[in-house]
Amino acid sequence: MREQFQEELDGVGTTLVEMAGLVKIAMENATTALLTADLSLAEKVIADDLIIDEIQHELDAKTINLIARQSPVATVVTSLRMSADLERMGDLAHHIAKSARMRYPATAVPPELSLTIEEMGRVCTKIIEKVALVVKNRDTERALEVERDDDEIDGLHRKIIQTLLDPS
Repeated sequence: MREQFQEELDGVGTTLVEMAGLVKIAMENATTALLTADLSLAEKVIADDLIIDEIQHELDAKTINLIARQSPVATVVTSLRMSADLERMGDLAHHIAKSARMRYPATAVPPELSLTIEEMGRVCTKIIEKVALVVKNRDTERALEVERDDDEIDGLHRKIIQTLLDPS
């Protein structure tokens, strides 16, 4: 019985890693679409978000089933939180792609923010890759790196706000 539970738990981890890979691609593509006014790439991100949503719903159902039957609850609850966070990141990529589509054929990003947006996209995909590795390898040291990387995103976000609020 315990072996079957571990296999199911490993399956949840594998699905989270796969989901992280899809979200990473969506974020990269949404960033590119936003920066280059690539309408077809924006449309692809928007369409592919349905896949991420479906995976999240299936993963939640599996995870709730695991909770109902077994422990350790902490790992299972973490799975629920992570799948929801990854799904929201997929939604963010979807939203970014819609912004790119809305501004087509022009780019939605003012030139003075292009490098910052590009860096945000790079850091986001780096975070997603690390999260997948944390789950796959149960790597607690890399989990601490994710927190530091999140601080980098916060700094880039502040930079964008400062630029937008600058009177010039």
